[in-house]
Amino acid sequence: MTSLTNSFRLTGLALLFVLVGTAALAQNNVDDLTPYQTFVRTENKNLNFSGTQVSAFNSVTLTCPASHSAGCTVVVQVSSQFRSRRCCRDWGNFNINVSVSGSGSQVFPNPSVKVGGMGHMMMGRDLANAETFQWMRTGIPAGEQQTVDMKFSTDGFDGTAGYRTAVVHLNLN
Repeated sequence: MTSLTNSFRLTGLALLFVLVGTAALAQNNVDDLTPYQTFVRTENKNLNFSGTQVSAFNSVTLTCPASHSAGCTVVVQVSSQFRSRRCCRDWGNFNINVSVSGSGSQVFPNPSVKVGGMGHMMMGRDLANAETFQWMRTGIPAGEQQTVDMKFSTDGFDGTAGYRTAVVHLNLN
């Protein structure tokens, strides 16, 4: 059970992510996007991992149309089940890392995000939590090819990802 203090911390952290994301959108002027292409990756086989990043999905390669001089923005959304492979002994976080090759902005809000915890937040081998997070990269030049990679890791314990989906949107600025 989460204490009141931890609830306030989690609420404050969530608010910070919303504010940073809003500031990033405003700073990069991506408030009027037009959908161009969408790529969906799904997996239903267990993926075991630990402190070293492993590919959660096949890479997605996309190209901003050369005819679109305003450039493009990529939005990546990853959803997955996560669980520990060892009951009640693991403490730490599940991490999702999204990288986008080529030029453009950094990946917002951060390429690596801690999305779930073991120990104080989730106990037991057979309990899985589901997590979803979204990233974006702006300022992709017209005609440039980009590759999106999505990887999972933990803070060092043995984790498993079950059913998972990644959606990559290429948008015209």
